[in-house]
Amino acid sequence: MKTSHILFASTLALLLLVACVPQLVGLIKYNHENKPADFMSRFWAEHFNRDQGEKVLERFHYIHVDGQDKRISLHVNKSQSDTVKAWNVSTKDLKMEVKNDTLYLKQLNKDGFYLILDVPNPIRDLTVNQSKLSASIAEDLMNDMQLNILGGSDLTLGPPYRGEEDTIQRVIPNLRFVISGKSRAFIDNYSVEQVNANLQDGLLRYSQNLKVDTMTVKLVGKSNVSSIRYDENNQIGLLNVSGDQKYFRKEFVGQNVHLNLTN
Repeated sequence: MKTSHILFASTLALLLLVACVPQLVGLIKYNHENKPADFMSRFWAEHFNRDQGEKVLERFHYIHVDGQDKRISLHVNKSQSDTVKAWNVSTKDLKMEVKNDTLYLKQLNKDGFYLILDVPNPIRDLTVNQSKLSASIAEDLMNDMQLNILGGSDLTLGPPYRGEEDTIQRVIPNLRFVISGKSRAFIDNYSVEQVNANLQDGLLRYSQNLKVDTMTVKLVGKSNVSSIRYDENNQIGLLNVSGDQKYFRKEFVGQNVHLNLTN
């Protein structure tokens, strides 16, 4: 076998191994008791001092992200204390300040940033401007939350990772979306009683794993709402769609979804 083929095969095998067992590169998985979930996670937890990158912040109820069209990862967990803490903060990647009850996050270079927050109080509002944001936010912090996706942003939103042994059903009472300026949002794997969305030249997509009692969407301009797995059973009990439906396709809402269309 040629050396180049051996190197390619070795690299591919390593990538597959890391994808299947991300703990090998230092990712720590926690169970529902906030303890390392497996052997490798325990190893890294013992050899990595989380306090080294810790920064204590003032309390806030609003988050504003300005990413300058760069990819950003934000993980917001429910704190076990009354203190707001942040990890993986690098001043060359990120400008971060709390002002007027708002945490402002601004991208400073082309590489994007990765940030973990422990927050004791609910988040009322998340604004994403000119950003490609992948966010995981604990349901306990999203009781009545509004998400503003602006300026051509791209939001992917889902709950934090939990082990298979964590079977607690966490239900969010209400989520509100404002999506405009050719922005897109994708929401996955939450359980929500009510979702209300206003789209103005915006796109809202959901997975077949999203559970919603009632989703109400108003469309303006080049806007649409749809499932990423429209050929499978979805878990939206009732989908109300109103407004400009030129770009809306009812066949893309997913199987088993009760659809109500109004002008």
